[in-house]
Amino acid sequence: MAKKNRNEDTPVNESLPADEVAAPKKTQFCAVDTDQSGITHFTFGDGQSVSINPNELPEEVQSQLMYHGLVQKVRDSFASAKGDFTVGLTSASKVVSQLKEGNWTASRAGGESKPKTTELAQALANLKGVPLDIVQAAVEKATDAKRKEWRNNTKVAAEIANIRAINARARAEKAQKESPEDLDLNLDEAIA
Repeated sequence: MAKKNRNEDTPVNESLPADEVAAPKKTQFCAVDTDQSGITHFTFGDGQSVSINPNELPEEVQSQLMYHGLVQKVRDSFASAKGDFTVGLTSASKVVSQLKEGNWTASRAGGESKPKTTELAQALANLKGVPLDIVQAAVEKATDAKRKEWRNNTKVAAEIANIRAINARARAEKAQKESPEDLDLNLDEAIA
């Protein structure tokens, strides 16, 4: 099988299937790099750059940046929870514990990232009538190709859509219970 990441100077073999001929790699919009002195450089695809040394910022701004980073780090952990409060709380708690232990990133077995499998596992458990924890373990051990095969199954895809709809309805019901006075809207000023 041919390599998919060819150099632009490598001649294209016309006999290869179209999906194996790689297009030239698109230039990254902005590369971010922090050097040893702590200066962060933002280099744009057109070669222009801007740099910043956080140590040169006022203390109040440094503090705001720290809190912003903390909030973003924890929020990123539950971004894929899709309305599942248990997943959100578990993910947030895990990140908070790791940070308290001095770990910026989650430890990974063998350098592999853990696939996001919550909805898939729930859908398979619902369809098969098997306990979620058993299905979750099986899904996590499955290959990427097998998980993709399961996700592409029409019954599984429909069940995932159903799970998302149930979660959306639960969020909508919660929102309906909130009083309109809880909203910080002054429509009279907006209309005037």
